[in-house]
Amino acid sequence: MAWQYDAQDLQLAFNGGTPVLADVPDFGRGAAYIDDAEIQAVTRVLRERSLARYLAPESAVERFEGKLAKLLDCPHALACSSGTAGMRIALAALGVRPGEEILVPAIAAPAVVDAVIAQGAVPVFVDVDESFTMDPVDAESKITLGTRGLIAVHAFGIAADIDRLLELVQRCSLVIVEDAGQALGASYEGKMLGSRAYASVYSFGPDTNITSGEGGAVTLLDTRNYERAVRFHDHGGLGSTRRGPRLMTGTRPAFLGENLRMSELQGAVLDVQIDKLPVILQKMAWVRADVIAELRELGIEPAYDSARAEFAQSVLLKTKTRAARDLALRALQAEGVPAELMFEGRVAYDAEHVLHGKTINYTSALGCATCGTDVPRYSRGMCPNAENALATSFSIPVGPRYSANDVSAIAKGIQRVLRYVDRQS
Repeated sequence: MAWQYDAQDLQLAFNGGTPVLADVPDFGRGAAYIDDAEIQAVTRVLRERSLARYLAPESAVERFEGKLAKLLDCPHALACSSGTAGMRIALAALGVRPGEEILVPAIAAPAVVDAVIAQGAVPVFVDVDESFTMDPVDAESKITLGTRGLIAVHAFGIAADIDRLLELVQRCSLVIVEDAGQALGASYEGKMLGSRAYASVYSFGPDTNITSGEGGAVTLLDTRNYERAVRFHDHGGLGSTRRGPRLMTGTRPAFLGENLRMSELQGAVLDVQIDKLPVILQKMAWVRADVIAELRELGIEPAYDSARAEFAQSVLLKTKTRAARDLALRALQAEGVPAELMFEGRVAYDAEHVLHGKTINYTSALGCATCGTDVPRYSRGMCPNAENALATSFSIPVGPRYSANDVSAIAKGIQRVLRYVDRQS
């Protein structure tokens, strides 16, 4: 690359100039709204010494589950230890068995793929469309006699094309799980994301719309699947808790399960946070719209923007090459502009244990004679749209606490940096 400079380049912090932002803005979502209410809720749990949900006289976890079910207009909600745990529970509740194929978008958190593998099922990767979410056309082309279902990921809070995916699974008699980990409370065309699939999964990690540091939840439409979920997340119904799955009304015997329960400390925080969700979402949507509006005034278009992205957690930007993306990231971070790779710039199958089948489940459960399934083979290049999108794009996370000055400085920094990157490339 032949480096070229002009007077404007010397203004960049990357080249020794003054950053447009002295401090990186707080792009926390739920975390940005933690106040005395959460502190008092946690203190109450500690004073009662009732840190486990089934031992609490009035469970905060149970209150949170009730609020979550009401928010999503869903009959059943189960809180758990993490979003990863939630995906494990959802697949177990739906009865996904070893050797069955699950369609997974190539742009997804590693936890989604790992949950499929841990269940003994076979991930089949589907390319994405311009929305960075699962392409329904490619999904249909990947369905075989061994396909059991698919996972629709609302990546970065952008709504997947859930109507077309629901039509597909219903036509082909498949199950569907929505991963709404980055999209709690978001809606599209008046329908809440995560409210329509057989099972939906949510995360409450540090950068989610509401947070307890760690934590997750599953919502389910079917009562029998809900009972399976409750049993699976608590030792299959063989736990020693005073109350819980052993006392459920169903008569089915216990089965293999794990300890994936949510603690009362997590539940106490989320019981407060969920009441703040409407304000957090609205302010995030306003900030995101303001950032995009200022960028457009400067002649910069986001990589994707439509009604499906109204409640997205980020503004996505695209460069011409991977080298240009990497240069833009370094320069933006020097400016104090929050900019980051999406899933570290790697598609869901670009991990050693996935790409080369180096897991216990792949080498035993999926390769066993009883399953009749070969060890799956994956290769780079099999989902070109997803690979190109992650190689040349980056995100500007938005937070509900951004000020008008933050928004203007971010837009100015992006314009400076992209102009510089274009000249260098």
